[in-house]
Amino acid sequence: LKKTQENVPLLRGEDPDDDAFAQLTDWLVSKFVVELDGGEEAKLRFGVTVGDGEAGNGLVANKPIAAGEQIVFVHSKLMMSEETALACPHLGPFAKDDKVISAFPSLLLALHVMQEATDGKSSKFAPYIAALPASFNTPLYWGTREFGALAAGGSPALGEAYAVLKTAVRQYLYLQDKVSSFSIAHRRFSWANFAWALGVVATRQNAVPKASSGLTRNLVDAQVDKDTKTQLALVPVWDMCNHDGASPDSAITTFYNMASSGLEATAPRDFAPGEPITIFYGPRPNSALLIHSGFVPHYANHWDTYEVTLDIAALPGREPADPADPISRLHPLVLRQLNIAPVCKFYLNAQMLDPNMVAFVRLGCIDSKDDMTRRAKLFEGGSVSIVNDEAAYTSIRALVADLLATKPNRALDAPDAFLEEARFKDIARLILGEIELLRANLGFVDNALAAIAAKRERKRLARIAKKNKAKQSANAADGE
Repeated sequence: LKKTQENVPLLRGEDPDDDAFAQLTDWLVSKFVVELDGGEEAKLRFGVTVGDGEAGNGLVANKPIAAGEQIVFVHSKLMMSEETALACPHLGPFAKDDKVISAFPSLLLALHVMQEATDGKSSKFAPYIAALPASFNTPLYWGTREFGALAAGGSPALGEAYAVLKTAVRQYLYLQDKVSSFSIAHRRFSWANFAWALGVVATRQNAVPKASSGLTRNLVDAQVDKDTKTQLALVPVWDMCNHDGASPDSAITTFYNMASSGLEATAPRDFAPGEPITIFYGPRPNSALLIHSGFVPHYANHWDTYEVTLDIAALPGREPADPADPISRLHPLVLRQLNIAPVCKFYLNAQMLDPNMVAFVRLGCIDSKDDMTRRAKLFEGGSVSIVNDEAAYTSIRALVADLLATKPNRALDAPDAFLEEARFKDIARLILGEIELLRANLGFVDNALAAIAAKRERKRLARIAKKNKAKQSANAADGE
């Protein structure tokens, strides 16, 4: 598809330069998006810098910024949103009547980006469009080598990345014959341009209240709650803040200010002049950061997870359940009672074993020697017996060991060399993070098995002591 469309003009052929960023900040200031600091040399609290290396473009402090101080405020009128897309005279009438576009707000926003980029300098968002990157490190820009690197690394992110690409291709093919009614169809609706617009939205979208949500501007009642109607939006300049979640105490410092009708970002920490300004995107695993934002952090991600799917009838390290076994026939009954499916997804993390997964596996490891009347204990954090506990943790250990066995030997044995030699650094970091997370879970399991062994030994010694005490009592009675 790319090859057949090589002659279609690109909406964004080159990355923005310093001039594009200067025009962007001038536009923001002219629209009173941010306030200038006073003094003889009035200037913004931040500047926009062309990125070097993997971090990409971003904001940099122009002066000392204290934690909690406002970095940037963007009024809702300067955001590209679902509402501004539907108000577009070309796109709006077409999008309102299309069920697929209505079902995918991100698709509507991507078409909005394409329309504004096609309009060029006549677009009210022209300075923002001109400052957007020309490409993204996301699945829509990957080739077979990137997908192959994920597959070779045994990463569960492969399925999610493929789903993103497949959905986008389906959307493109669906729209291809339908866009003739508005202007982006004029020599612009190519896969490359569509993928670019989807990349813009995927890496920058944020939920903000709708203008039609009836929000109050009263300072006393300026809150966004779960009942507030929201929409996806692109927020100029704010969306250029790069992510920093190195600390487990990282917190989101961006909020919608209802009193002033705009998005306000405050500094999560102190920033010195010339230092890149970063914010916390939220507790996202590495796979989500890579697939939707195009990067994996250089540091250990406290919120990283590893997706696993378990079938209670075929748990790792155990023989498949015999349908004729009375205990096996009880499993679906108990699961139904607890409103749990027989095949479930769980998410391993680096802090502790998932207690829901442990309970699920304990239930699957129950055998005829266990007391099924104690099954409720499983979902209260307990087990039906020591034997059941040991069987469950042994099964989980087999699961984690099997997952580690899918990882490249080079990544397991020489992680630094693996990263250094990798063609796709972010994918390599993703796989190395998965290995560390799996090893952490292996440690949790081994500690649990050691605790079970110690408990069994304590019980054995207690039985011996009890038996010896009984024997001594009997001997004393005989002596009397």
